[in-house]
Amino acid sequence: MNPQYSAFIELGKTLVRDRGIQWDMPVDKTGSARDGVGWNLTVIAGDVPPPNYYLRDLGADTKALAIVNAERAEGNLTPLALQALSPAWQDLIKAAVAEQLLFKRNKASYVLQCIARPLRVIATCVDMEPWQLTVDDLRLAVRIGKAIQSSGKLGDLVAGIVRVVFDAQHICDAGQLYSSLAVPRMKMKSAIKAKHIWSQDELRADLEARKREERLPERRAFWELTRIVMTEKPRTFMDELRFAAIRTMIVTGLRIGEAALLPVDWKRERTHLDSRGLPAGESGGISTSLMLRHFAEKQQDDESDSAVLHENTQPVPDMFRTLLTETLDHVARITEPLRATLKLQCETGRLLPWYANDDLVSITELYTRLMGNPFRTAISREAFVDRYREGFDPRVLIDLHQRQSMEHRTGAIQLDMALYQFAHRLQKKMAAQQIALRFRNASGSVIPIASDRSWPTERMSWHNTYLRGPKDVLSGT
Repeated sequence: MNPQYSAFIELGKTLVRDRGIQWDMPVDKTGSARDGVGWNLTVIAGDVPPPNYYLRDLGADTKALAIVNAERAEGNLTPLALQALSPAWQDLIKAAVAEQLLFKRNKASYVLQCIARPLRVIATCVDMEPWQLTVDDLRLAVRIGKAIQSSGKLGDLVAGIVRVVFDAQHICDAGQLYSSLAVPRMKMKSAIKAKHIWSQDELRADLEARKREERLPERRAFWELTRIVMTEKPRTFMDELRFAAIRTMIVTGLRIGEAALLPVDWKRERTHLDSRGLPAGESGGISTSLMLRHFAEKQQDDESDSAVLHENTQPVPDMFRTLLTETLDHVARITEPLRATLKLQCETGRLLPWYANDDLVSITELYTRLMGNPFRTAISREAFVDRYREGFDPRVLIDLHQRQSMEHRTGAIQLDMALYQFAHRLQKKMAAQQIALRFRNASGSVIPIASDRSWPTERMSWHNTYLRGPKDVLSGT
């Protein structure tokens, strides 16, 4: 063991300790986490599931082991059993995962597939500790990695991990090993000619080329998409947001993630003056231009990777100024209630932040909050639906809520059938003792439950039925 290896392991321990994570991961004889969970990389990185990515296998890579054993059988050697990796290799994998996830801010999927697995493949192919590796050992691991996948991608990942981890952290006693591997696929980019030495014809042809064409829609499909989002009328709220996002991407060139993360305070105005300090418009130029504030993806600095978002601005062509402004202002207006709710949820850490833990809440009101269905009474829907589809104005939902609340106070209403089904299913779960919730009356008293599940014997008056806690519902904890 050398000082560089020890320092890297200490870095990993420090990173996970600061996140309140237990470094030691008890594993069985095959290397699988005993609790079946290990490290939830999605939660550790602060991402929102699904999906969840777990580091819970610190044993030999099964596919690599199968190839190793096949070669050993040809040499009349005893096959190796599937077992946990040595403690040194386990610590190296955990430290590399922690550094890439928490320090360089890479995504959990990348860390699991491009960091943890190549390290396990190397550990499976060699019978020595990380600091003892040589070029021949790594060439063997690269060869076996390429044999696992027909595309050879895993072999390239194994070669890449030498540069990213072993050479970067000076793990191996043999020194820097990446340049000595001489893997053919690693030399592909060196044949690319710098664009500043291209001829004008080459540059013009490159501008017209469709790069990574398999990822792009056909030209006809693209123009059809443009026609739809520019001329068709969306029928649902989510369609309205999709149309707005695509329009924004078309006129600005933003990535889909950047469009989805546009801040409500996106608008920036830039003033342009001429040499005399007067507005440039008076001299035939442009006096003001619109800038789009956004969070740029795939921006890297020396100590982090592409998962970090960087605030940036970009100019908006004047011909698209009105279109973009109307689109984003409309999105800000129709999503204002959603953003207000999300802000309350983040500030309180609760699913239903409008209520205290011991509040008595009508089931008819709670139904809309939980299910997202604005119709809780058998009111005529067509007029409200048509009004809402005109522009998805949140005030239509406010009017609907006030109308139903007024009818609820008068008592002359019939509840929507979906609410009845919701309440009856909840009632069955209470009778079966599957949940701790209990229906209550207006005074807060619990409505008794019959042991034979025929409860209640009297017909429920859902207009006057309430719920209070427990914390798992009204606090979201």
